[in-house]
Amino acid sequence: TFTLRQGVTFHDGPPFNAAAVKFNFDRQADPDNPYYSMGAFWYWEAYMWPVTSVEVVDEFTVRYTLSQPYAYFMEYLCGGMGMMVSPAAVEQYGEDFVQNPVGTGAYKFARWDKGQQIMLEAYDGYWGTKAAIQQVVFRPIPEEASKMASMLTGEVNLAPEIGPVAKAQLEASDAHTVFTAPTGSIWFMSMNVQQEPFDDVRVRQAIAHAINKETIVHDILKDTADVAQGPIAPAYPCYNPDITIYEYDPEKAKELLAEAGYADGFSVLFDVPQSGSGMQLPVEMATAIQADLGAVGIEAKIEITEFNTWMDRIRTPEVQLAEMSWNVPPAVEDDILSNVFSEPGLPPEGFNTSWYANDEVLALLKEAGSIADLEGRCKLIREAQKLITDGAPAVFVDHARLVYGMDSRLEGFSPTLDGLLRLSSVSWRE
Repeated sequence: TFTLRQGVTFHDGPPFNAAAVKFNFDRQADPDNPYYSMGAFWYWEAYMWPVTSVEVVDEFTVRYTLSQPYAYFMEYLCGGMGMMVSPAAVEQYGEDFVQNPVGTGAYKFARWDKGQQIMLEAYDGYWGTKAAIQQVVFRPIPEEASKMASMLTGEVNLAPEIGPVAKAQLEASDAHTVFTAPTGSIWFMSMNVQQEPFDDVRVRQAIAHAINKETIVHDILKDTADVAQGPIAPAYPCYNPDITIYEYDPEKAKELLAEAGYADGFSVLFDVPQSGSGMQLPVEMATAIQADLGAVGIEAKIEITEFNTWMDRIRTPEVQLAEMSWNVPPAVEDDILSNVFSEPGLPPEGFNTSWYANDEVLALLKEAGSIADLEGRCKLIREAQKLITDGAPAVFVDHARLVYGMDSRLEGFSPTLDGLLRLSSVSWRE
């Protein structure tokens, strides 16, 4: 049962209350809800499946009912599923709501020029400390060189996910500040286990042995990331260091390919985005992977597309190899394991681009979610990590660090573990 803060209003005027909370729950959880079809709510089943109902107790009291104890409930409720939108705006805009979002935060949506910029303005009716900067403009700049040039000329004042070359340049600039923060992210290459030849675990293990991850991290990423051995980064409380590790060993890769009947190798299509959130240097990394695979007889044909096209392509049954990343704070292992390497995340709605589904993994993760005791929960989560790495549905390449470049005239910015830009505390130095 939650008691809501009073005096909070949506940007379009109506109060935030228990009825609004129930509206948001029903919209995400009930396929028969008239507004369910407006979004892609696969994540509700993946993250919040124990929630069976939300009840309005009174205007500012709401009660959630769960089918069982659920260790991650509060964590997930503080994330995207708990971010409330205006019921009145959803009803007003219908299918166009995504282009006219309305929430309760310190900034309100002002304008979206597709492909160019999104503009936010400070919300005068915000219940908390008002934003110091009146207008914030987000601009997509996929090319690293263009992003760097915009930073150096002062056109851009804050940039997340800057690459290793830009990081070095900004660190050498008195006019800029660089922030770094650990993450729970994983950058990997998925293999569609439901397609030949990746339905053979020996082929998947061979590919894992064929990739020189250390070279990618050191030579391409310039050590702005950490080499990964599995899906879960060491920063997580339930990290398992005793998983199956696939050392770089091209000869072992060739042996496994021969055992699987592919001594002469094979050809495969490798889907790669031009750029995108969390994707680091996708083309450069794909080129290195392509060379490593070629050295063991696998011809990987790189298909580079823009981010949205790539996102659609990698969630089709026809995908073979694909670059992928999952960018989350190092808090709940289930965020990655269930949604990227288990049945709840299967496409087309989800992002399990390996199409990997292991009943034992799913059972372990479901049971773990019902255990409040951390050590008891970790025991099961570590077992799941071991099973996933044994199955080798992906080559786990690196755990990124968040790297931001900022105009030194700004103050009040702090990177957060969840990677979200919280700008209400940011101001210009006097």
